[in-house]
Amino acid sequence: MLGTARLRRHQASAALLFGAAPDNINIRSDPDLSQYQKYQVRMISIRQVKAARALLGWSQDDLARSSSVSKPTIARLETGEGALGGYADTRDKILAALEAAGVIFIEENGEGPGVRLRKVAE
Repeated sequence: MLGTARLRRHQASAALLFGAAPDNINIRSDPDLSQYQKYQVRMISIRQVKAARALLGWSQDDLARSSSVSKPTIARLETGEGALGGYADTRDKILAALEAAGVIFIEENGEGPGVRLRKVAE
């Protein structure tokens, strides 16, 4: 028998392979999943990253400074199409920097994926 935490990791791994999250776990908030698995299941696209930079008014240099990822790496990743590629650690750093700056990544919800900025507390 697999323990609950181990079972969740196996389910998340299956979701990565087959492209669908199991209905019985909440991928984004499950504390037993690695950051890689949380972001990978979300399938953030390169277009979402570019749109997030545009919303923030950031250049590739700004994202490089904020994420501790080199500008050439960001430029290379942004030349592709589809899901954000690269090493898991690199993706995590880029997404964490954008989210820390106030970006919210919106998943496919029938209208398509997107990004928006978090409201600023007044």
